[in-house]
Amino acid sequence: TVSDGYAVSLADSDFAQGGLRFQSNIRPNRLFTADNGIVLYRIGSVARAKLEEVVNRVVSILRL
Repeated sequence: TVSDGYAVSLADSDFAQGGLRFQSNIRPNRLFTADNGIVLYRIGSVARAKLEEVVNRVVSILRL
Protein backbone atom coordinates (compact mmCIF):
# COMPACT_ATOMS: atom_id res chain seq x y z
CA THR A 1 0.00 0.00 0.00
CA VAL A 2 1.11 3.54 -0.69
CA SER A 3 1.49 5.62 2.44
CA ASP A 4 2.75 9.07 3.39
CA GLY A 5 2.42 11.43 6.34
CA TYR A 6 -1.15 12.29 5.42
CA ALA A 7 -2.42 8.75 4.77
CA VAL A 8 -5.35 7.35 6.75
CA SER A 9 -5.32 3.57 7.10
CA LEU A 10 -8.33 1.72 5.72
CA ALA A 11 -9.14 -1.78 6.93
CA ASP A 12 -12.03 -4.10 6.18
CA SER A 13 -13.48 -3.17 9.60
CA ASP A 14 -13.71 0.50 8.53
CA PHE A 15 -16.61 -0.25 6.18
CA ALA A 16 -20.31 0.09 6.99
CA GLN A 17 -21.04 -2.16 3.97
CA GLY A 18 -18.72 -4.18 1.77
CA GLY A 19 -14.98 -4.12 2.28
CA LEU A 20 -11.50 -4.66 0.90
CA ARG A 21 -9.42 -7.78 0.46
CA PHE A 22 -6.27 -6.02 1.68
CA GLN A 23 -5.30 -3.27 4.12
CA SER A 24 -5.16 0.04 2.23
CA ASN A 25 -4.81 3.79 2.71
CA ILE A 26 -6.96 6.80 1.94
CA ARG A 27 -4.70 9.59 0.73
CA PRO A 28 -6.47 12.88 1.43
CA ASN A 29 -3.59 14.90 -0.02
CA ARG A 30 -4.22 13.27 -3.44
CA LEU A 31 -7.81 14.31 -4.16
CA PHE A 32 -9.25 14.12 -7.67
CA THR A 33 -12.58 14.15 -9.43
CA ALA A 34 -13.70 10.83 -10.89
CA ASP A 35 -16.37 10.81 -13.57
CA ASN A 36 -19.01 8.07 -13.24
CA GLY A 37 -17.80 6.70 -16.56
CA ILE A 38 -14.48 5.54 -15.09
CA VAL A 39 -15.92 3.80 -12.01
CA LEU A 40 -16.25 0.09 -12.72
CA TYR A 41 -18.11 -0.99 -9.58
CA ARG A 42 -18.72 -0.12 -5.95
CA ILE A 43 -17.00 -2.15 -3.24
CA GLY A 44 -18.91 -0.74 -0.29
CA SER A 45 -19.29 2.32 1.88
CA VAL A 46 -16.94 3.63 4.54
CA ALA A 47 -18.24 3.88 8.12
CA ARG A 48 -19.11 7.36 9.38
CA ALA A 49 -16.26 7.44 11.94
CA LYS A 50 -13.64 6.73 9.25
CA LEU A 51 -15.21 9.28 6.90
CA GLU A 52 -15.05 11.93 9.63
CA GLU A 53 -11.38 11.08 10.22
CA VAL A 54 -10.65 11.60 6.52
CA VAL A 55 -12.60 14.89 6.37
CA ASN A 56 -10.70 16.15 9.42
CA ARG A 57 -7.41 15.23 7.75
CA VAL A 58 -8.41 17.13 4.57
CA VAL A 59 -9.33 20.19 6.65
CA SER A 60 -5.99 20.05 8.48
CA ILE A 61 -4.15 19.87 5.13
CA LEU A 62 -6.06 22.89 3.81
CA ARG A 63 -5.19 24.87 6.95
CA LEU A 64 -1.44 24.46 6.40
